[in-house]
Amino acid sequence: MLPDLTVLIALLLGLGVLQGSPADPARALVGSLCCFLVGGALSRLALVRGQRALEADDDLLAEASMRWTTLWPFLGWMAGLYFFEWGPWVHANVPQTLWIARYVVVLLPAFIIFAVGWAGRAVLEHELVRRRGAVAAVRTGWDGVRRGLRRNSIVLVPLLVVLAVTEGLWLAGHLGVEPLRVFSLWREVSGLLDIGIMFAIVALALPFIPGIFARALHADPLPPGRLRNVLEAAAEKIGLRYKEIRVWRTGGRVYNAMVVGFTPGTRTVFLTDALISAMPEDEILAVFFHEAGHAKKHHLPLFLVLFFSLSLLFHAASGPLDALGVPPWLQILLHLAAIWFVILGWVSRRFEREADIYGAEHAAVLDPKAPPIPVPGLPRPLPRGAAMMARALERIRTIVGYSGSHRHGSVEERITYVAHHAIDPGTRLAFKRQVRGVKLAIVLVFLAAVTVTLQRLPVEAAHADAHVMADDALKAYQSAWDRDHARDVAEVEQAAGTWQRAYDGFVGAVARLEEHDDYWGRRSVVLHCFNAADTALHGLRDPAKARPWFEKALERAEAIGGEGPAWTRLQFDCHLELGRISAWDAVAKPGEHGPDFAATLKHFAAARVLAQRAAEQGGVNSSLLDERLRLLQATYDGARGERALARAALEKLAQLGEPGRRAHSARQELAEDARRELERLR
Repeated sequence: MLPDLTVLIALLLGLGVLQGSPADPARALVGSLCCFLVGGALSRLALVRGQRALEADDDLLAEASMRWTTLWPFLGWMAGLYFFEWGPWVHANVPQTLWIARYVVVLLPAFIIFAVGWAGRAVLEHELVRRRGAVAAVRTGWDGVRRGLRRNSIVLVPLLVVLAVTEGLWLAGHLGVEPLRVFSLWREVSGLLDIGIMFAIVALALPFIPGIFARALHADPLPPGRLRNVLEAAAEKIGLRYKEIRVWRTGGRVYNAMVVGFTPGTRTVFLTDALISAMPEDEILAVFFHEAGHAKKHHLPLFLVLFFSLSLLFHAASGPLDALGVPPWLQILLHLAAIWFVILGWVSRRFEREADIYGAEHAAVLDPKAPPIPVPGLPRPLPRGAAMMARALERIRTIVGYSGSHRHGSVEERITYVAHHAIDPGTRLAFKRQVRGVKLAIVLVFLAAVTVTLQRLPVEAAHADAHVMADDALKAYQSAWDRDHARDVAEVEQAAGTWQRAYDGFVGAVARLEEHDDYWGRRSVVLHCFNAADTALHGLRDPAKARPWFEKALERAEAIGGEGPAWTRLQFDCHLELGRISAWDAVAKPGEHGPDFAATLKHFAAARVLAQRAAEQGGVNSSLLDERLRLLQATYDGARGERALARAALEKLAQLGEPGRRAHSARQELAEDARRELERLR
C-alpha cells in the first residue's frame, strides 16, 4: 500500500518549483510539453521492447523494460521542471484566484505520463506472471492505471485536501475576509504553520483512515467461524483492543497483513484472503500476533512523531542550507532521503524485528504447554511460538518468492534472528538494549525538534508580522499611485497621506525583522529597505529620506551575496537611483570647484556592469534597463549643463508611458521620472 517513491518525489518537486516567472515563457511552455511527450513516448517504446523480449523468451530483458516504462516518465517530468521551467510558467500564467487550478495544471502532465507508464508496466507484468504459472494482479493497461491511482491515493488524497483547504482560505482572504487574508500571509512565510496545518489534518483524519483503507482494499469483516474465534481469543489473552478484523480481498494474489488505526476504537487488523487460505491456523496466529506487536509497542504513533519531528528539523535547517547555496529541490530530496532511509529503513526494520519477536513470544499463548519444536540447523528445539513465526515467514518466502524488502529486511535475517532470540539469552539482552536505544533516539529527536521549534517561533512570528506590514504597505503604495494619477482633486490631495502610510509600513517591516538575525530575514530586509526608499523617492518625493534606505538595501544585498536576475536587478536599481540623487546633490551643494559628480559616475559605472550581468543571466527586460540607464545619463547631462542633450533624451523617455493610464508599471514610472527631470531643466 505504500505509494511509488518516484511519484512522491515528482509531486513534491512539482509543488516546490511552483514559483517565480520563466525567463522565456514560450520556451518554457513548448520545451516542457516536449519533455513530457518524449517521456511518455519512451515509456511506450519500453513497452514495445518488453513485448518483443517476451516473444523471444527473454524474460530478463522484459523485466528490465518493465522498469523503464515507469522510469522514463519520471525523467521526462524532471527535464520539464528543471530545464524548461514548467513550474514558473504555470505560476506566471494560471492565477491563484482560480482556487487549486495552478496545482492541477502543474501536476496534470505528471499524472498523464505516469499513467502511460503504469499501463505499460501492467501489460508486461501480466504476461511475466502468467508465464510463471501465477495469476497477475492486473490484466490490462487500464487495470494498471487504476491500480497505480489506488496505490498512490494514500498520498494524493491528503495532498489534495491540504491544497484545497489552504487555497480556499487564501481565496476567502483575497475576497475580503480579513482574518483569513492575514492567516494566508502568515502561511506564505511560516513553514511551521504549514507543518502545523498538515499535522492537524492528519490528526483529524486518523479516525477515518481504517475505514478508508477498508473501502479501498475491498476488505470485509472476517466471517464467524473457528479462525475468528481463535483470533478473538488470542487478542483477549494479550489485552489487544481493536474495532474489527477484516479480510483483504485480493483474489488470492497477495500474501500480506497489516494493522491500521491509532486508537482501540479505530484499530483494524487486515489479513489477505491468500494468506488465510495458504497458511495453517497456528501460522496465521503468528502473523496476527506480529501485527498485534505493532499495536502493543505503539509503532504507528512513534512513526508519526518521528515523521513530524524530522519535518520540523528540516524546516529549521532550510535557512542554513539556503545560505550554503543548497537549492530547494535538493533540500526536498534530502528530506525524502531521510524519510526513506531513516523512517522507512533503519527504524522500520527494527520495529519489524520487534513485531517478529512479539509474534514469536505470543504465537503459542493459547497453548502455553505446547512442547518445543525441533528446527533443522539449530542446536536445540525452538519454543512453539518462535517456530510458528519462523515457519510463517518461510512459507511466505516459499509461496511467492519473497525475500524481503527495504522496510522489513530480508526474510533469512528475520528467521535467523527469531530463532537466536528464542534460544540465546545474550541475543535477548542485546535486543532489549537495541529497542530501548531506538525509542530513546526517537524521543531525543522529538525533544530536539520541539526545542528548535520553540526557538524558531519568535523568528517566524516576526517574519509573519513583517509580511503582513509589507503587504499592507504594497496595497497603500498602489492606492497612492492611483490617487496621484487621478483626475479627482480630492483623491490627489489624499495621496500624500497614503504614500506616508506605505513608507511607514515598509520601515515597520524592516524594524520587525531586525529584531532577529536569520538568513531569510536578512533577504527580506533588503527588499523592504528598497521599497521604503522607492516610496520615499517616487511617492513622498524626498530624496534625502530615500538615500539612506537605498544605501542600506545595497549594503545588505552585497553582504548577503545573493545571485540571480532579480537580485541583480535590485542592486542595479539601487545604484541607478543613488546616481540620480548624487547628481541632484552635486548641483544643490557644489564645492569650491563646482559640482562634484564622482559619486554619480561611480554609481553609473556600477549600474552599467549590473545591467550587462542581468542581460547575461536572462529573466529581465534588457531594453528597460537600457532605458533606465539613459535616464541616469540624461540626469547627469542636465546636472552638468548639457541641457539640450538631456532634454532630447528625456522627451523620448517621457513618451514611453501610456498617457492617462493610472496602473503602476515600470515604464509608467520611468516616463514619470523623465517628465520630472524635464521640469527640473525648466
